[in-house]
This record gives sequence, structure tokens and C-alpha cells, in this order.
Amino acid sequence: MKEIIQGLDWKTPLKSVNLATHWRIGLGILAFASLSTVIWHFLYPNTLWFLKLWTGFATGSVMGALAGVCWQFRDPNRQEKTSGWFLLTAFSVWGAFAVISIVILAPQMRTEESIRSEIRFMTSPDILSIVVNYSTPREVTADKRHIEQLCMTANNAELFYPSHEGSLQEYGLTFFLRDGQVKHFQARIPERHPNDLSLGFSGPSHWAEIILPGGRKWIESIVTHEKDNHQTSTPQ
Repeated sequence: MKEIIQGLDWKTPLKSVNLATHWRIGLGILAFASLSTVIWHFLYPNTLWFLKLWTGFATGSVMGALAGVCWQFRDPNRQEKTSGWFLLTAFSVWGAFAVISIVILAPQMRTEESIRSEIRFMTSPDILSIVVNYSTPREVTADKRHIEQLCMTANNAELFYPSHEGSLQEYGLTFFLRDGQVKHFQARIPERHPNDLSLGFSGPSHWAEIILPGGRKWIESIVTHEKDNHQTSTPQ
């Protein structure tokens, strides 16, 4: 290994490297990055496309660079024409990106897929109660009918990636499940999705949201129902 490293071209500056002599490494990176991106998409099909491109290209580039180097060195005459600085930079940069992908982004995407599945496949027997906080310290507990309505609405839930999008209204939403779990969400009605309801949660690395199409009608019916009951019970 030491002889191989010493046999590389360390004299040519990185900015002057002839990339044409390194096309095998570049092809290896492209091929493995494409394959890796497909695998990441297969593992986490509903997550943000940018994250899958990032993780796919980062992890695939490391493997592709290794395969490309092996191909490059099959002919000993190409070794001295291969830039050591090019290889060092490639493995350092893509190696760092690969670590970020595996240690930070993969757990985040795994959590997002898990929460999406849990929300979509909830059934009313799974839920003991749902508490909606709509105006501190005002809160209301959803009745059985509203719980069933939410489960039907949640069947179409999808991961939501807003871009600098404000909220028309914000709520707190807490699920008490029969298995003892308690799940908290910061719910809101996004500006560009005025008929929907977004459920926000904290992932391992950053904030994420799931959107429930038509969910605004559901949460407003709970609040309206509670306000009507409160006004009816309040002495005039």
C-alpha cells in the first residue's frame, strides 16, 4: 500500500490535474452513485428527493471511487499518471459526506417513514384519546366520532416539506395510545395548503412534518364543537 501511495503523482497541483486520465474513477463514481441513489429511494421512498440524491451520491461516490481506482491500477503504467491529490480530495470529501448520510440523514429518513406509516395506519381502537390545545390554556379532548374521522383522514397522510411557509392557525395535538405511547405534534394549517392540517415533529437531526389532506375541517370541527358546548353551558 505504501508503495502504491508513493507511486502516485503528487507533483501536479490539484487545479492542474488532467481529468481525462482519471475517467475510469469518474465513471465508477457515476455508476455507483446512481445505483446507491436507487437503493436509498427503495429504502425511503416517501422522503425528500434532495436527501435521497445527497445520500445516494455521497455513499455511492466512495464505493465508486474505490472501484474506479482498482480499474485504474489494473495497468501499472497508469499509476504514476494518477493524481494523489485528486484521490485524497475525493475520498476525504465524499467520505465525510457519506458519514453525514449514514449517521445523520439515514436515521432522520427512517423516522420520517416510520411516523408516516404510524399516522396512515392508525385505527380508532389504537387511540385512547386525542387532546387538542388551540388557545393556551384552552384544550379539548376529541370524542369517539372525531377520532374515527381523523383515522379516515390520516389514511392519505404524506410527508410534507414546506418552503418558508407560514401558518394560518396553530394547535397542539397529543395522541394517547392504548399501548402506553404518548405522541405530541405541533399542528398547523399551512398558508399554501389552507384546507389541510400539518403535524410537525422533531426527528433525530431536524424538524419534519406530515400533512393530512382535508384535515383543517376535522380540527376546526372539534374546536367549534367545544366552543358551542362551552357557550351553551355558560350561564347568560
